[in-house]
Amino acid sequence: AGGIHDCQSSMTGADVACYAELDTQPRYKIKRLGGGVYHVQSINGKYKIKKAYAVEACAAFGLYQASAAEITDLCQPFTTCEVCACMHTSDNLRVYPMQHVDHNCGGGVGVHVCNWAS
Repeated sequence: AGGIHDCQSSMTGADVACYAELDTQPRYKIKRLGGGVYHVQSINGKYKIKKAYAVEACAAFGLYQASAAEITDLCQPFTTCEVCACMHTSDNLRVYPMQHVDHNCGGGVGVHVCNWAS
């Protein structure tokens, strides 16, 4: 029946059970790009996170908001570190890293700055 039971296991490790007292419905989804760089997006779709909520979006995954320079440095050796989507940075830019030439996404390798008005 219910209650706590001893599982009589010789295993020494386990996963973690967590709970929250607040409503913890996920608002963001995450994709690892490489080199410690992550792309965080609203569960409601592309370009739905306002600049004012960028730090919160990173913190939801225990991450810090990166600068454009950090993205450039961290992505350099990783061919998977690319996304054709503008991301808010800690230095008030919107950028996206590309490791391959894609004429539909900046046309070159490197970190591109998104220059449209907010």
